[in-house]
Amino acid sequence: MAKYFAILTEAGEAKMARALVSNTMVPLTEMAVGDGGIDGGTDADVTPSIAQHALVRERLCRPLNRLVTDPKNPSIVIAEIYLPEEVGGWWIRELGLFDEDGELFAVANVPPSYKPILAEGSGRGQFYRMMLIHKAAGNIALQVDPSIVVATREYVDEQVTAVRTAVTGDNDKRYATKESVELLQGAVNEARDLAFDALPRAGGEMKGPIDMTGPSNELRFTDSQQPLTIGRFRMVSSNGQLVFDRNTSPDGSFASFSRLYWVDGNGNFVVPGVLSAASVKTQSNVNLPAYNNDGRGFLEFGGDTVIWRMFMVGPNGNLVLNGYNADGTNKSQPFYVDFASGKVKFASRPVFNGATPYDTNNLRDPLTADGGMLAESKGLIFGATYGSTPLRVGAAWGSSNLGGAYLEWNQTRTPALQIDAPSSLAAYMGIRWTQWGSRHLAAIDCYAGGTDTSMPRISFHIGNRTLAWSFDENNISRWDGGQVLGTWNFDPGSKAGAGSVCQWDSALTEFGAVSTGEKSGSADLPAPYVLVGLRNTFYLHYLRAVKLRNQ
Repeated sequence: MAKYFAILTEAGEAKMARALVSNTMVPLTEMAVGDGGIDGGTDADVTPSIAQHALVRERLCRPLNRLVTDPKNPSIVIAEIYLPEEVGGWWIRELGLFDEDGELFAVANVPPSYKPILAEGSGRGQFYRMMLIHKAAGNIALQVDPSIVVATREYVDEQVTAVRTAVTGDNDKRYATKESVELLQGAVNEARDLAFDALPRAGGEMKGPIDMTGPSNELRFTDSQQPLTIGRFRMVSSNGQLVFDRNTSPDGSFASFSRLYWVDGNGNFVVPGVLSAASVKTQSNVNLPAYNNDGRGFLEFGGDTVIWRMFMVGPNGNLVLNGYNADGTNKSQPFYVDFASGKVKFASRPVFNGATPYDTNNLRDPLTADGGMLAESKGLIFGATYGSTPLRVGAAWGSSNLGGAYLEWNQTRTPALQIDAPSSLAAYMGIRWTQWGSRHLAAIDCYAGGTDTSMPRISFHIGNRTLAWSFDENNISRWDGGQVLGTWNFDPGSKAGAGSVCQWDSALTEFGAVSTGEKSGSADLPAPYVLVGLRNTFYLHYLRAVKLRNQ
């Protein structure tokens, strides 16, 4: 790279790009000189930077003396400034070219040179030139104050030669004649008028079809109020697709761009980024990318503070609903749909129409198809009407596989209902009949007898009578201790025949006494005693009884 050079700044590049697109001019007005912030006459240099907005240390800024294109190379622009004898007293190492808005358009470095002033004993007028190479040099215009322009000898010689040629009609092919200039100007004016009629530059109507033919055609649109990296777009017909791009290149050349959308030959509308619209309707499929790794492939709902996204993640294909905070951080994931099973999996217990469903959090041991237990204080209520079956145990209707031999009742047979009775000291109620809100009618208890080896019994409670009837292995007992006779405690074949004589089977026993005075009383004989006499004392009677047996 050359040691001394001139470059456009970032602001200059942007303005040249806009001028090229809009076919306008960039007026340049002033040039500044500076010493690069270096004191003294050392040979140190400064290096221009496109990011500069000013010279490193500006010494003087003056209006341009001349701004022309090089006649031998139209891509070169020559900007010239004149420093008169009365200014100076410093070194010059850098030049800056400014436009009419006061922005630094271009910057250059030059070999260090000292600009003296008359007070130092030596003064001279001095020209400085900056040469810029740019393909759009024709879009640069000079705006000058004629009162400060100084003509150089070279400039005067060029103008004298041009005037002499125009006046004398010199036919040298290297120079334009007056007639050729007028002819060329007429052709240019005619072409301009035709172009304005076909494509008005300041609004108007375009009539008839416009046929753009070629392997790749472009229409470019530029918003002159925006930077080129934001406000410049193009529509391209290429490879059977109609494409819409936004320029991201600083010079506006679309060397880099962002593809906004395209339409293929089948009419499919493809948007690689986020689609935002107040209303979107489609009669075809909307196919989003399968992964969310690059921030795409989701449906978004909401606005700045409430954001929901639904997307498919990972190779497992799960469909996820996510909520986000205003700063984009994750807020919650209420649920996702598992692709493999099709099940909806919730992050927390849902609410259905205001009701909370039962799950493992509020039904600790739920009944399942494989059985299970109800947690403590959690029961089952079977609702039924007349003729219905609230609870049925067995196989299909009309058959059962629970039956078996009597002797197997305490072995391997399956009960329809089994009640655990772990304590020998407690009674366990198996069933109870109740009139809700009124009273309990009856119940059945089972009692182990007090020890692990005691004889168990079943007891019936009826009405207000507890232990109305009890059953053990040998006896059926009433609440008052009486026993019902049966084959286990009475043999009907051993009773005395009709007319048989019975005899005492015990000694005489007295029961009573019963008052015969002012007070009344009664006395009953317990079974199996039979009354055989009375004994009287003062105001008292005693019942005399014996047990009888068959002879």
